Amino acid sequence: MKTHLVSLISDNLIPNYLIIKEFEGQYDDNIFITTKKMKEKGGGINLESALGLQPNSVMRIYANEESWSQTLQTLNNSQLNQDDRYIVNYTGGTKPMSIAVSIFFSKINGSRFIYSPIGTNTYRENGIAEAQDIKTRITLENYFLLYGITIKSKTPAIDHKPKQLYRFFDLFHRNDRSLLGTIESARQNPDKHPIEERTFLCGGWFEEYIYARIKEEFNLSDDEVARSVQVYKKGSNISNNDNEIDVAFVYENKLYIIECKSSISGPILSNGGRIDQKEFITSKLYKLAAISTNFGLVVNSYLFVAKNITVHNYSREMLEHRKRLLKIKQILDGNKFASRNTLKSMMM
Repeated sequence: MKTHLVSLISDNLIPNYLIIKEFEGQYDDNIFITTKKMKEKGGGINLESALGLQPNSVMRIYANEESWSQTLQTLNNSQLNQDDRYIVNYTGGTKPMSIAVSIFFSKINGSRFIYSPIGTNTYRENGIAEAQDIKTRITLENYFLLYGITIKSKTPAIDHKPKQLYRFFDLFHRNDRSLLGTIESARQNPDKHPIEERTFLCGGWFEEYIYARIKEEFNLSDDEVARSVQVYKKGSNISNNDNEIDVAFVYENKLYIIECKSSISGPILSNGGRIDQKEFITSKLYKLAAISTNFGLVVNSYLFVAKNITVHNYSREMLEHRKRLLKIKQILDGNKFASRNTLKSMMM
């Protein structure tokens, strides 16, 4: 007698991945109940990839996402062994699929039913009121793999020691003349500075600083956080990444992405002027919103600015409105995270 773990496949694959990993050792193999639409999106293959399984190695049963009766008929015709045992995770799929799956497997003695509310890191079994904790934690790489995305990040992950970065930020935040003069020189006279130094002075330092603070305050391992994350969608040219994320990390199985800007004065225009703070920040909010649409139902997106935002009250209200509209979690400037060990509390 075998035990099979049955997963209903839909756009949100995180609960499928977590339950499959959480119940390892309690089943012999997997079964995916999916749809032709999800096959076209590559959902099953993405899940296999994140699990380290060969593509199309898991048995598929193709359901009708809009008809529970047709899905039930498909299950009845599937020739699943009635003497085997089944652990059924019906978190995904559509309601008609869930109804059909519940009816079918309820008739098989010993079937266990699992449901994991999205974003909770818990599951309930067979309708038992008390939720069980999910101990499995997904890596950043596997999170992206679930959405058909491969990533490359800057190596080594951090080029400067955290103490150096904290000192750099403190001087920057206090408008240290010597430091600001060096930064301006790197911007105005690029030929006088090696490319690595110029990259660091012209904004790379802030990305490293945020990476260091995130890793420390959230107590993350190397496979849970990365910076300068290049994003490659399935089928894209590996020499031309689709997007780049300054800092990305997973915490409690949720994805966080951060756009880091050391300056908010905006680029110099052809007439010699600059884009104002409100327009510059708004453009970064739109970029964050556009990137976030590729990474699942729940993405925590942030804009971090090293300088203090000084737009007047009306513009600030407009930015807050735009932030909510675009579903950006927060905009944090230098004043907000100048104090140590406060970043995590502000982001939660």
